[in-house]
Amino acid sequence: MKKLLITLLLLFFVILGSPLLVLAEDNESLNETETKTQEKNNQVDQESELNTEDPAEVEESRKLGEVNSYSNSGSENESMNQEKSEIFDSQQSERTDESEQEQEVRTLNSNESESQFENSNQEFLEELEALGFENNESSIQSFQSYYGVEVTGVANEATVEKIEEILSSPFQEGKSYEESVELKEYLEILGYVSWDSDPTDYFGSSTEEAVREFQEAEGLPVTGIIEPNTRDRLEELATGPLSYGMYREDAVALKENLNKLGFTS
Repeated sequence: MKKLLITLLLLFFVILGSPLLVLAEDNESLNETETKTQEKNNQVDQESELNTEDPAEVEESRKLGEVNSYSNSGSENESMNQEKSEIFDSQQSERTDESEQEQEVRTLNSNESESQFENSNQEFLEELEALGFENNESSIQSFQSYYGVEVTGVANEATVEKIEEILSSPFQEGKSYEESVELKEYLEILGYVSWDSDPTDYFGSSTEEAVREFQEAEGLPVTGIIEPNTRDRLEELATGPLSYGMYREDAVALKENLNKLGFTS
């Protein structure tokens, strides 16, 4: 009897539970449907609001976006320009430093060149003085004029070569040269020196002194060196007509002839 009662109760609960399960499932399905419907309605409302939005407000919003974008772009450009400006300033500063260094080097080189020029010019004037010309600026012109070099007042190549030619002459003290013998005979003929024996090819101090006396007497630059002008004048007088003070072999014949004519005793 108890078993039968229990069985009936179970059947009762089973029969009663089935409709409840179905009802719960229906309620859950209904809730899902309502939720989806609500979402669709919300989406439709949003689209409706967008479609009904004021065109002016939309345009203003678009422009505002463009302005913000331009502003951001302008800030980026300004930053880039600032960086470029800083790089340019740095490069300019480096160039300025390099330019100042180059200027200092040029100044040093210029000062060195001027110093070398002054030293060279002083040496040049001293050489002219050794050749019988006064140690001054006009001596260059005097030298050029005297030796037939183009008168420029500047120590050009032709002038320097002429000076070197004279200073390297073999007819000066301490040097020996074959033609010196003849020139020493010319000096003796003109009465500037008297040799105890036949002259040699050595140009000694006695020869230099005789040359100086000859140059001074003839108005030539006094150097003691037989340079071209001195040599030409020396040869011209020594080989020219006999004159007072000359010592030459033909002077003996001349004196004999004059004695025969009664003009000498």
